[in-house]
Amino acid sequence: MSVIASDRRTLVVGLGKTGLSCVRYLCALGRDVAVADSRHNPPGLDTLRAGWPDVPVYLGDFDPALFARFNELVVSPGIAIAEPAIQAAAARGQRFVVISTCLPRPPMHQLSRLPAPTVKPR
Repeated sequence: MSVIASDRRTLVVGLGKTGLSCVRYLCALGRDVAVADSRHNPPGLDTLRAGWPDVPVYLGDFDPALFARFNELVVSPGIAIAEPAIQAAAARGQRFVVISTCLPRPPMHQLSRLPAPTVKPR
């Protein structure tokens, strides 16, 4: 059974440039969107409130119970996927997307199988 788009609740994690862009895109699709950011005054907050005043915003420490209320997480590149609330969501099997501006990241279920990164001397 798949989730119907209108039943999908998406939490955008991080409200910098990328997170704000994700909110803009998801709202244009008519999605039910909320935002969480660990900062009390993230850089995209004023723009978000002016352009999308109905989008709920959760600021401060990430709360795993909050994350559990969403079917899908969209994680900005500045947010560590090792964040406990994100790890708890992965353990629950929640769908999520990690937005990367540099390198593609593997699906969360594959992260535990990745070798430790190494640095090669020049």
